[in-house]
Amino acid sequence: MDEILAMFDSPRHSFAPQYVCAPTTQDALRNEQNFTLTFHHGLTALPESLGQLAAITCIDLTWCGSMTALPESFCKLVALTVVVLYGCRKLTALPESIGSLANIRVLNVAVCGQMCSLPDSVCQLAALETLDMSYCFSMTRLPDRLGQLAALTRLDVSGCKFGKLPESLCQARALQYLNISHCDHLTALPDQFGQLMMLKRLLAVCTALARLPLSFVDLPNDCHVTFYHTMAMKFPPRAAVDSKGLSEPKAFLLAHHNPLKMLTLVLVARRTRMHHIPDELWVILVNYDDDDDDDDDDECVGS
Repeated sequence: MDEILAMFDSPRHSFAPQYVCAPTTQDALRNEQNFTLTFHHGLTALPESLGQLAAITCIDLTWCGSMTALPESFCKLVALTVVVLYGCRKLTALPESIGSLANIRVLNVAVCGQMCSLPDSVCQLAALETLDMSYCFSMTRLPDRLGQLAALTRLDVSGCKFGKLPESLCQARALQYLNISHCDHLTALPDQFGQLMMLKRLLAVCTALARLPLSFVDLPNDCHVTFYHTMAMKFPPRAAVDSKGLSEPKAFLLAHHNPLKMLTLVLVARRTRMHHIPDELWVILVNYDDDDDDDDDDECVGS
């Protein structure tokens, strides 16, 4: 473990915080609970001997911008509750077996610009409360089973490049804070989004978001919603969404969700050529399966 001790003596940026009581012996290192090596731009990797530090509960590698990978022994640190990898810009992935670290409550991989996805085993972190992957500019997908994180209360995916949120997210019933701002490829929210009954804060500065699901009306009234720059919004119209909080989008969706009225519109549309589709019918058409009946599509909506 001498190589780990040497890391605490190696040079870092002058503005990096000074270590307080940094371990100087192997015995002290084995008993260390907080492992902090922030702003260490010369650090490219951690040694496999890291896994011997069984007492560590918090590891902070903020702005270790040259580190490309974590050792497999990282997943032996079973006492870990907090993992901060903020600004590890060359880090491409987390260990596949990270799901074995059952005590993790906070996982921060924000500004890990080369990380494309999280391993599916992340969804096994039953104690995880905070997941921050904001501004992971290469992040193109989220784990499909993200909603299995039953303890998750805070999720920040702002600035990522994925095109959709997993449907399972709606099963994360403890979720209170969700930030999807600047996800410029995100066009819609999951159909059952309104099942997030504990949601208190939704930040959505989304230029590509085109529609809200009808279940949006089921969100709790005390949820503080911020929609802004929703240039692509069609249903509800942008005027009812941008900077309007929760009440106006809810009112619009409630007013335009009359099943009998929508059925009438569908029946009429099948018998006439409609050049200007009403908003009520638009929400049906955007979900219409083109493979279901191509011929009917041509009869329902005229070009």
